Amino acid sequence: MSYDSYHKRRIGQRTLSPETQMMGYGFEPALSEGSLKPPIFLTSTFVFQSAQDGKDFFDYTSGRREPPPGKATGLVYSRFNNPNLEVLEDRLALWEGAETACVFSSGMAAISTTLWATLRPGDVMLTSQPLYGGTETLIDRTMPQYGIRSVGVSDACDRESTLAGARAALALARENGGRVGLLLTETPANPTNGLVDLALWREVSEWLAQEQGGVRPPLAVDNTFLGPVFQRPIEHGADLALYSLTKYVGGHSDLVAGGVAGSAASVAQRTRHPARSAHGVDADAVDGDDGPANACLRGQRRARGGVPRDAFQDRARQLSGCTRPGQPRICRVQATVQQCRVHLRVLGAGR
Repeated sequence: MSYDSYHKRRIGQRTLSPETQMMGYGFEPALSEGSLKPPIFLTSTFVFQSAQDGKDFFDYTSGRREPPPGKATGLVYSRFNNPNLEVLEDRLALWEGAETACVFSSGMAAISTTLWATLRPGDVMLTSQPLYGGTETLIDRTMPQYGIRSVGVSDACDRESTLAGARAALALARENGGRVGLLLTETPANPTNGLVDLALWREVSEWLAQEQGGVRPPLAVDNTFLGPVFQRPIEHGADLALYSLTKYVGGHSDLVAGGVAGSAASVAQRTRHPARSAHGVDADAVDGDDGPANACLRGQRRARGGVPRDAFQDRARQLSGCTRPGQPRICRVQATVQQCRVHLRVLGAGR
């Protein structure tokens, strides 16, 4: 059975929506005794039809060779791949509109793997502020011990502030004998809901490439709060979309997992091969295919429920220090309209 037969995205000339495909994409019941839902594969090792298959599959999963068009990499060892992991990765990539995805044992595992695989001693990160607390702890306390520094930008929708941060990061990198190796953002930010203009940050990434000999730092976006239903950063110039799948993608408080989506080359180079070769993925992530199936419905209900609550809070002025995407007083409507069109339709705005 060909890989393409259970990875169809179109019927005739019509591209199917992710909501339609979440129940079956990436899974063929005939490969699992006719089971309608993917069974949980509690196995460490898989059987090969031949020694040649074993050699080929190890080459494919380790990145030494690419599989032929239309052929899967093959199952080798659950540290590298597993049917449950592959279904979840396929569906996350489908939601995000990415070529591929890679799942991890937690959101911080996804973020830290991206940082360690991308950056080298002497490098500098340009980051939006704030970031998730675990990410900030990693950046501020751990990575400097390995010669990796960061420069933060508080107003990540303002061109002058972002360019000033980029210039400071470039100067620090040159001083340390490195480069600006990564742009890392989170939008909306946890816990302030601060926004990042992703198109602007992609421009800054391109500007940095000109300033450092054509080496463009990738743009990685923590998309946990809105993605992938309401925001897809790759459509707006991001190279990688990062996730704590534990939260809104999982949605049922019974899963701890993380994910990275992007182009096949970016994911392979910066996450899949480093992660799977070094430490693999623990068993908690193999039971994560239920969340994506109802993520859209849960997201729509959550967004609609927030409208009357926010209106009440605005009138009562009880939470004047909090913001929500699209709120006029935070002067970030333009970025919200550009990046979160689905979100605004759900809220009844942006018509």
